[in-house]
Amino acid sequence: MGAFSVTVYEGVAQEGRPFGRRALYSGLSEKLALSEAQRARLDEIVEDARHQMVGLSKVTKPRFRAIKRRTRDQIREILDAEQLATFNSICESCDQRKRN
Repeated sequence: MGAFSVTVYEGVAQEGRPFGRRALYSGLSEKLALSEAQRARLDEIVEDARHQMVGLSKVTKPRFRAIKRRTRDQIREILDAEQLATFNSICESCDQRKRN
């Protein structure tokens, strides 16, 4: 159930593709042999969770970004020029992967 929760959170909070969520819950519906009424209720539950997680994400994402930015700035302060160039490259690679 923990893995399911993480999957729900990742897909929902990150505003995952509806197709991905649809496929996830379609598979869950089949494995649990849910009735149409149960499927409808599952859709309602998941949609409510999505709205809550998106709202939470809007609050927490900026805070996480601020912590990350401050941490990177503090690390930069202790690096020499060569280390700084390498660190900046690493940061840019990480940021690029997140954007993609």
